[in-house]
Amino acid sequence: MAFKLENPSEAYAAVSLLITGADGVGTLDERQFLFEKLRVVDVFSGHDDESMRNLLGTLTGRMISDLPNDGVALTSDAVQILCDSAKQLLDEDQCCNAFSLAANLACCDGLEKIERNLLNQIADGLDVNKAEAQSVMDRAAEGA
Repeated sequence: MAFKLENPSEAYAAVSLLITGADGVGTLDERQFLFEKLRVVDVFSGHDDESMRNLLGTLTGRMISDLPNDGVALTSDAVQILCDSAKQLLDEDQCCNAFSLAANLACCDGLEKIERNLLNQIADGLDVNKAEAQSVMDRAAEGA
């Protein structure tokens, strides 16, 4: 399956979208949190609410149709494919920031085991240092 992210804003959004439905529950709190956090990332400076909704909706559709899934959720292969595409568009600091955003998003409604496992996959896929990734997850879980 071919999947290619087109720009850094898609890369940030796609990494975030991986985590939003990981626990099987996409909440309004998660959506609002995602919008608030993406707005402060410099690659989203030109996006208003409508363009954000369009980006996230289009990207979600592409991820579902173009990435491997088991009929319910994206597979581990899909996570790796997406992370590989994101790494082509993001520098090392941006990869760490995208991971941090995903970790904070996962924790905004309580960190579930499935989300922690997915965050570990994302950290590996984005080449985030394991100790740094653990520290980010710990801080996010504490609400810091």
